[in-house]
Amino acid sequence: MTDAEIEDFLREMFEENYELLLADGGHALSPEVKNAALSQVLFYWRKLKGIATKVTDTEVLLVLPDQKSPEGRKYTIEGVVDIVQEANRTVMYDLKTHDADYVQNNLALYEDQLNVYAHIWQALRGLPLHETAIIATSYPLSVKRALQPPVDQAKLDKALANWQPVVPIPFDKKKVKATIKKFGKTVDDIENHMFGPCTVAKLKDKTGGSRAFGQDVCGNCDGRFSCSAYREYARASGHRQEAQLRAFMEQVDERDRAERLDASIPAGDARFRWKPEYKRLVSRFLKQHFGGAQGLTSTFPWMETHSEENGYSDAIDTRVSAKNRTEYRGLERFAIQYFATAQYEYAYQHWLMAACWRREDMLSNSAEDEVGQKGVEYCIKHALYNNALDQWQQNRGTENVPEPEQFDISDLDIQQKEEQGLLQIEEHSKRNQN
Repeated sequence: MTDAEIEDFLREMFEENYELLLADGGHALSPEVKNAALSQVLFYWRKLKGIATKVTDTEVLLVLPDQKSPEGRKYTIEGVVDIVQEANRTVMYDLKTHDADYVQNNLALYEDQLNVYAHIWQALRGLPLHETAIIATSYPLSVKRALQPPVDQAKLDKALANWQPVVPIPFDKKKVKATIKKFGKTVDDIENHMFGPCTVAKLKDKTGGSRAFGQDVCGNCDGRFSCSAYREYARASGHRQEAQLRAFMEQVDERDRAERLDASIPAGDARFRWKPEYKRLVSRFLKQHFGGAQGLTSTFPWMETHSEENGYSDAIDTRVSAKNRTEYRGLERFAIQYFATAQYEYAYQHWLMAACWRREDMLSNSAEDEVGQKGVEYCIKHALYNNALDQWQQNRGTENVPEPEQFDISDLDIQQKEEQGLLQIEEHSKRNQN
């Protein structure tokens, strides 16, 4: 097979495995996350195809049975590795999801395990072994940064070229017996219920690397927010500022929650889904119109809630906190007024800010449901419609007028928006006159 054929095969297998996982667990991925996962598979193949094409045995099960713990409990050690045999030389590879920098800085953590695997291969199977190594599948920090949009291809190529996922692990036969004893001690501790969270000091320990144990290890644990040590570690990492603490806690799982939100709704028109690039646009629009998020909050300190009876679509979710509702409804009011006066660029910007505010409110309140998502999509539809009107306005005479139906918006909804906007402006003028 050529490299191109292999990559096509990988894409097919990726899609097949994704469908199987989706059917089994019911958890979908947003398109952006799914594409990122596929990219990692392809980058991984391109980087390691020199090893992959030489693998002679994959997922080799290594078993060390009939072991006894210090308290006499029987247990078995098992492991799965890949083997490359070439030119009378045998190399054992073990795949880990940590990045190579972490592995390099914590070799002792991996030496024990691979020493036992090597012992099984050599002593029990009677086969030669010349080298053991870890393949670290996670991107290093340099690649992660290079992949952040907008992607600079030159920087990405350089980061990928410098990525060295293979970390050689020295084999020391003298450590095997002690390692097996440690395994046995762990078995006894588990059976005796002698386990608990690490100390906060341990979580803060950078173990020779640039990242703390709490980030590198605890970040992969689904139970971390139920762990007293992790919560204390997180608070201590907040620099004694409540806002920074919230940001720290949210940064750990914000992406997970956002991905779950984007992937949990039924498949619809992809044009109206939230896109990551909208966040950057909204940040710019907030600074342009309000000087930032704080300015928005000051602009709408507490407004009367306007319900669907005043013309809002029934897709808009009203089951959210009053304060956030005040802010995104305020943005929608401004957007409607700009639309009614044919200021389509500003209408587009305010609808997109409203969509962002609704989405952030869903995330912060865990209101991850279809109704709330429809409210976000409703704002995006109007944002895109007004953006199209703005483009038409700038090129009048050369393009057809955008139609609401192109954006899944009814003519009645548009008519109501025009009437609402003009009425709001008239009421505002009367209040100023009085």
